[in-house]
Amino acid sequence: MSTLAAYYLLLDSNSIRDGLYGFNGNLVGLAIGVLSVDPFDGPIVAHVVVELFLYSAFMGFFSTIIMISIGHVLQKFGSPGFTLPFNFAAAIYFLVSFNARYTAPHPFNPRFPVQRVANITIDNEWWNIPNENAASVFFNALFRGVGQIYFADNMVSGILMLIGVAISSPTIALFLFIGSLIGAVVGTGLGVNGVEVYVGLWGFNSSLAAVSIIVFLGLTRHTIVISILCSIFAALLFGALRTFLSPVGLPTFTFPFCLAAIPFVILKDYVPRLGKKETFSEKEARKSSTLLKIEDSHEDDHDRSEEFVPLSNSEKIPAKTVDDKRDSTPLLPVSYTHLRAHETP
Repeated sequence: MSTLAAYYLLLDSNSIRDGLYGFNGNLVGLAIGVLSVDPFDGPIVAHVVVELFLYSAFMGFFSTIIMISIGHVLQKFGSPGFTLPFNFAAAIYFLVSFNARYTAPHPFNPRFPVQRVANITIDNEWWNIPNENAASVFFNALFRGVGQIYFADNMVSGILMLIGVAISSPTIALFLFIGSLIGAVVGTGLGVNGVEVYVGLWGFNSSLAAVSIIVFLGLTRHTIVISILCSIFAALLFGALRTFLSPVGLPTFTFPFCLAAIPFVILKDYVPRLGKKETFSEKEARKSSTLLKIEDSHEDDHDRSEEFVPLSNSEKIPAKTVDDKRDSTPLLPVSYTHLRAHETP
């Protein structure tokens, strides 16, 4: 629906084709579908599925409108809106649904994976999970951190996502993994609930933050450091927003990632060494664009040179003829540059 909204509003076709108006709506639908109904409560009633579909469609459409507004504001600072439209649309839906009578036969309170992990209590450290060896727990925490980007609380899902991203860009896949590792380390260092680390809740915002720096600032030794710092900041923001939003039953979504990445991306306009480096393809595109402009300029000059413009008596250009005694003003082909040079102020 978010993509259909972009078509309906006649937004840029290239951006629509690249999926820029679709991913926020995709996340909105996932959030409403995954967090609204708890699968442990039994089968989902058919009419609830229909209601969820309609809510997802409407809020997905709404996310495109939010994206336009946020993008208009942030483009002045050289930063994209990332997933802020998803965050606002999903938060609005859940906050409204808490007090709605006719949304479903039971309250649509968000569910946290930590509440339904079997044989795990809040006192468990993530490396002491019952019935799990250390290696399994370690990889669960890291790969689930990637999977949670799309609300997938599953290690295999996280692995498959990394493989899919690696097909497009191995570098981005690497930094997704590094970001998830940083988030898990920060959560462990703070001594938080080990279950939250185990299911990847401390990893996915840091993963997104790490990748955003590499994508928008380029890959240099300086941006690698900034990427790590941004991941740490995103993990700290997750802990802060988790404390702030938990009393109202609202997840943090990807607010921590957005609030961490936007300031760091804006830095590129103020810190010279963080400026994004041109890739080979970008350089070639820039050269091609410059050559096209030069060719267009030459064509324009050639077209103008074919125009015959009368000159005043003081600006006569001698005609190369046998008879130099000509009283009439010559009509000679002159260029636009020549005319500008003879203009009187």
